[in-house]
Amino acid sequence: MHPPLDRPHPLCQKVIQNLKKCHADNPRRKFIGACNEAKRALDECFRKEKEEKRRQNLRRSVAGAAQ
Repeated sequence: MHPPLDRPHPLCQKVIQNLKKCHADNPRRKFIGACNEAKRALDECFRKEKEEKRRQNLRRSVAGAAQ
């Protein structure tokens, strides 16, 4: 399961478009794994995006605590 794709995901737009295209090109085969590779790429991109957000939040909290 992934987060809603209509929300902004600036780091993953290309990967989201690839998955949407795969789903459009394979309306039935998507259910038997035709788009699994695109889905894996999307999951990996979301993991990287989440990790980057964690780093940014940590930097902000450390900077705020130092004041």
